[in-house]
Amino acid sequence: MTLPDWGALRGVGLLLVLALTACAAEKEPAARPGRGTLLNTPAPPQVLRRIEFDAHMRARGLLPLYGTARCDVRYTRIEYRTVDARREAGTASAALMVPSGRDHACRGAHPAVLQARDEAARRDGDLADVHDTLVGFEAAAAFAAHGYVVVVPNYPGGADPTSQYPPYLHARAQADDVIDGLAAAHAALTRDSVFGPVALSGALFLYGYGQGGYVALAAQRALESGAVVPWRLAGAMPAAGPYALPEYVRDLMARPGPANALLARLAAGYAAVYHDEGFQPQHMLASRDPIAQGTPDASAEGAWSAPGRGADALHRVLEHNRLLTWSPRAPLALCGARQDRVVDWRNTERAVAYFAGRGVPVTAYDLEDAASLPDDAWGRVLYRQSVARRTEAGGPDGYHAALAPLCAALARYYFDRLLRA
Repeated sequence: MTLPDWGALRGVGLLLVLALTACAAEKEPAARPGRGTLLNTPAPPQVLRRIEFDAHMRARGLLPLYGTARCDVRYTRIEYRTVDARREAGTASAALMVPSGRDHACRGAHPAVLQARDEAARRDGDLADVHDTLVGFEAAAAFAAHGYVVVVPNYPGGADPTSQYPPYLHARAQADDVIDGLAAAHAALTRDSVFGPVALSGALFLYGYGQGGYVALAAQRALESGAVVPWRLAGAMPAAGPYALPEYVRDLMARPGPANALLARLAAGYAAVYHDEGFQPQHMLASRDPIAQGTPDASAEGAWSAPGRGADALHRVLEHNRLLTWSPRAPLALCGARQDRVVDWRNTERAVAYFAGRGVPVTAYDLEDAASLPDDAWGRVLYRQSVARRTEAGGPDGYHAALAPLCAALARYYFDRLLRA
């Protein structure tokens, strides 16, 4: 009996293994791009001229507040990899704006502003269409036309509905998204940029209004808790945001006003994300009909405080998304108005008190209190603008929206001061 040549068989086996490995490697899908990866080659930028900003601001009565535009603004759309509220991979997009012109503010090393959009801005559509969206245009007018590079994310599920779980007042997910947008924006500006060479100072400021105010503060917390972007956080001004989310929801459940739509939106978003933890929309909407009718409802307090799995789930979800949990290091100021009924001024007071308890002074600008505003001619213009909007608003929703461009102007005033310090 002839024995097999084991050495030869081992050689054949090795060749077979190598061949199968090679086949498997050929069929292995390419690695998915990581978070913050720029996914598109941005289109050549479009241009908004200084004269367009001045005409728009003059028509809205805002030119004395915003000042004459110093720069033209070039803008394009970037797409990037991010994650949604359940950490499932998705894509998002953002408007990216760059100043240009002969003024020294347009030619030097530019600071950057991350502006987080408000939920109400969804009706504007894709904010990268800067010329055709009010929020995008006013972000350009407030910041880019005065020398700042500006990034305005659309959020997953907004202009890019690839996410099954688009975030709404979800602290981690929304911070993740805007931080990923900043990373992609930096790549778009520094690697074969469609804008040509763009000088960056490295300073980054955060701003947002309403939901955007919440997102801006969530982003500051994330950046100061280990998240990394290729900029240095130099300051933030969140505006009219529900920073102490549990107390904000409790207030909404217990009072009349524009609470119904806000609670419904929040409940639907949380139900999609937290259903495995026992949260259901009715835990938040116990008083939905009475609120819609404009009458307070005692059952709201009962829904909040009643023992059981539903109340526990509601408390847990809201506490998970509370932002007042750390001590800010970068300069922080807040903007709002005492008679705003959509995001009550108590949200700002709670944040100021919490940070003061941690030894962090925070400036709070109340647009209805002249003593809290800058003590100069520009501050008096700002106060007169807020008074005019209160009389012209036509209801709580209108007043809340009308204050947004005032807080944006105040944010640039604050950021300019920090740059000069």
